[in-house]
Amino acid sequence: MVVCDGCSDGQWQCRDSTQRCIDLGHVCDDKIHCQTGSDEQPSFCAEWNCTSDQWRCKNNKCIDKYSVCTGYSDCLDSSDESIDMCAEWPCLDDQWKCQNNRCISLKNVCDGVWYMEADCEDYSEEREAYCMDWNQINVRSSQAIRETTSLHR
Repeated sequence: MVVCDGCSDGQWQCRDSTQRCIDLGHVCDDKIHCQTGSDEQPSFCAEWNCTSDQWRCKNNKCIDKYSVCTGYSDCLDSSDESIDMCAEWPCLDDQWKCQNNRCISLKNVCDGVWYMEADCEDYSEEREAYCMDWNQINVRSSQAIRETTSLHR
C-alpha cells in the first residue's frame, strides 16, 4: 500500500501536480479522482491491492464486495457476475444466496415481496416451505431478544 507523507492513513496521494489525497477505496475504482488519472492507470492498477472491503475485477478495477453477484455488472468486464464465479462466491454475512447464486440482503428474505429488483429473480427467497422455517427462527430470535432485554431492566 502506497501512502505518502502528505496524506492520512486510509488515503493515497495523486501522482500529479495537485498531490491531492483521495480515499484508498477510490483508487482503481474505474472513476478518475486525480487530475491526470493517475489513480486509474492500467499498469498501476495491475499492481494495486484492493482494500479489504473490495473485490478485484478481472480488468484490475476494485468494486465494493456488496456489489459482487447481485445480478448487475459493476465491473466493465462483468467478471463480478460470471456464472462460475458466483457459483463459488460466499455471499457476505448479512446477505442470502439465491438458488441462482445471486446475493441479496437478508431483509429481503421472506418479506412477501416477489417482484423487486433487490430480490432473487428465481423467487427462491420467498418459497413457502423455507419461509415458514425462516419466520419461526426470526420469531424465536425476537422473543429471545425481548426476554434478554427484560432480564437486564
